[in-house]
Amino acid sequence: MKKLVLKSWSDSNMAGDDWTWFITLTVRKDGTFSVGATQTSVDAPTYRLPSIYPLRNGRQVRAAFEQIFSHDAFLGNDAIDWEEINHVISQHAPKLASEIKETFAEDIRFEEQQAQQSLAKSL
Repeated sequence: MKKLVLKSWSDSNMAGDDWTWFITLTVRKDGTFSVGATQTSVDAPTYRLPSIYPLRNGRQVRAAFEQIFSHDAFLGNDAIDWEEINHVISQHAPKLASEIKETFAEDIRFEEQQAQQSLAKSL
């Protein structure tokens, strides 16, 4: 297994608590993937969101990452930098990075088809 840190950031509150979040992608021995999130803190126990697995392709990995970011703990930190994330993934799992990139192109094509169909129905 290989665990990749796809995104990390630190934050604090007015009470003086500091923490760091790590969003990870694990490349498993069987060729599947998992996405997880861990919060570390000096003053508190480590907090882990349950990992999402087994993931077999770019569409599933993208959906899992977006699901992690929909968690209440990430409110206000909704910026998913897919370019940065895909860069990290491409260094270790280039096929997966390509699949994730392709999901965005597929989504654009689907939206364009939907718009054309709506336009055709309205004429």
